Amino acid sequence: MAPHPRTHHDYLRGLGAFPTTYGPGLAERVRDGGLDRADAVLDAAGTDVPQLVQLVSDPAQVVSLVDFAASQHGARFADLSGGRAVEIFPVVADQYSQGTFRISIERVLPLAQAPAAHEASQQGHVRGKIVLTI
Repeated sequence: MAPHPRTHHDYLRGLGAFPTTYGPGLAERVRDGGLDRADAVLDAAGTDVPQLVQLVSDPAQVVSLVDFAASQHGARFADLSGGRAVEIFPVVADQYSQGTFRISIERVLPLAQAPAAHEASQQGHVRGKIVLTI
């Protein structure tokens, strides 16, 4: 059984994030946490884009990594198929070297253990990235 969604909130706060749970009342929970308006929202769950657009002044400030229908709500879908993802690598590398971007590694596994890595990720017991080596 996956842990309760709030299990990792302290960890996320330590990363500088404002953690909350998805579902009805999301916008109200964020506002109750002291944030009236967000500059931008990155959606990694794809479940509440209509509520996320309530948190920004322009729906285009919401970028979903997983909701293909985000544009139906004025948000954007991060389609990286155009090859533009490569452009962000120098930015991320610079931020990492300055300590403003952190990556937590949960574990490193050989490629042969990819099914186990996928299963662990799906169960929600992972705080960092699972790295597969070739």
